[in-house]
Amino acid sequence: MKILAIFPGLNPKYDDLAHAIQELVTLGHQVMVVAARTSELKSKEVGELFEEVKGVSYYRPFYTAKEMLANGLKVSDEIVENVKAFAPDVVFASSFRGLNVGKALARAGIKVPMVMRVEHLDPIHAIYGRRRYLSISWLGRLLGRVKWRANAKYLSGVVTTNAADLYAKNEHPYLEGRIFYAPHCNQLPSLNATAPARDKNLMVYIGSLIRDKNCERWLDSVGPIFDKTPVERFLIVGDGPYRHVVDALQKRFGNRIEHIASLPRTEALETLRSGYFAYTEAQYGWGFIGDCWATATPLLAPQSTYGLVKNFDALKPATRDTMLADINRLYSDPAFHEDLALNGYKRYQNNHTAHIVARHYEAAIKSVMNYDKVE
Repeated sequence: MKILAIFPGLNPKYDDLAHAIQELVTLGHQVMVVAARTSELKSKEVGELFEEVKGVSYYRPFYTAKEMLANGLKVSDEIVENVKAFAPDVVFASSFRGLNVGKALARAGIKVPMVMRVEHLDPIHAIYGRRRYLSISWLGRLLGRVKWRANAKYLSGVVTTNAADLYAKNEHPYLEGRIFYAPHCNQLPSLNATAPARDKNLMVYIGSLIRDKNCERWLDSVGPIFDKTPVERFLIVGDGPYRHVVDALQKRFGNRIEHIASLPRTEALETLRSGYFAYTEAQYGWGFIGDCWATATPLLAPQSTYGLVKNFDALKPATRDTMLADINRLYSDPAFHEDLALNGYKRYQNNHTAHIVARHYEAAIKSVMNYDKVE
């Protein structure tokens, strides 16, 4: 099967999803990736226009992912000809940005079944930017439902990384029978055989500095963590429009706040497994969760709405006092620290390796091959 994967940005050096796409080749499929040359949040590095990595052909005709966002997007004759030369059997698009390119290709005559991958089906996240719904949640969800309904006619299937979406059929009745689950891919690259010693003074966050990550909550939480737990330093790896939060923390706490704008994936994971535990205030986003589990790094995620099991594979305190008590328990109870790390690692092995995720992608794509909804 020839799979055209359309992603806003996909650089194998930085993006964990590239491993699952590469695994599709191992499963016997031909894969061409159409993507942007830069990944807005993962890295500023500019990818090659054409590149082949582990059997996957990468074609990056867009410079930024924003170029892929506009509804009614028109693709150049050059893009159409390159895709026609590949002759895909199916389009596997990541997010509405990828879907917009798929729709443009369909208008240009490349009409094959389309499957879209999303992190979750919450309608509000179909609307990019809170300004577009005036930060009014009910309005955002209403606009999101309208957007989903308008685009459903193009889709033969939707793959979500949130298993709970399989039971939220009332939210998207027009997708009945076309919703599939595939875990997020967090495949570990080759790391040093000997893990670095855990720095007991260090708390780590790796990810984008954007609104959805709730970075501003650090302004209230980091001070008490420094004052009332053994944590001495907070290392933040990532960049984005909420960089000012990091600047504010550095102004208050000096060199106790360490910041690195970007790291290649291997270096980021080595950095993560050097910390004593990881901390995020994000509600959504599997990437950091899976990386913590893959590196056996205990995870503190108070706001996560995903299926984390409290005090089993993650810490999910409901209050500030409980959070401080949970952190202190990591230090006073080594067996608890070890159990959190081990249970998270088991979830990674059972659900989030490239081979397992690619099998889910393959199953979803095969299920829709006879359900052509492209118009």
